[in-house]
Amino acid sequence: MTPQIDLSAIKGNNFNFLLSYYDENDAAISATFQKIEFKVFRSLPISDNLLMYAGLTGTTYYVSGLSGLSHDSGKRFIAPNKNENDVASTGSIFFKFESDVMDRLPAGRHFYNIEVFNGTTFSDMLSKGRFELQNEDGGLL
Repeated sequence: MTPQIDLSAIKGNNFNFLLSYYDENDAAISATFQKIEFKVFRSLPISDNLLMYAGLTGTTYYVSGLSGLSHDSGKRFIAPNKNENDVASTGSIFFKFESDVMDRLPAGRHFYNIEVFNGTTFSDMLSKGRFELQNEDGGLL
């Protein structure tokens, strides 16, 4: 069963998220997938992506949703087997999206999922849940 983890962020601020990936015996699993996708949706059932980033063999790239963003991997990335300090950490996947990304997303209550692929074949959904993006004053709209 896919774990449901609700996330919240503040519009215009950096957003960092560390996902731990363990088996049923609490042993860390090395994230050796060929592709990891982080998607934010406006509603369920899954509607158009508000944001989609994918990590492919160590490179993160913007896929869809927001226009006008550069592909600066130093500002936004998915780092498998790394922690928030960019140190090797089996069983960790670190997601980093800087303020320019978060500023372009509309405030509100959205949904997200994190999926992994081997090649083009879907392998697993690692996490899903609500993605609440608040305005700096704490409001949602």
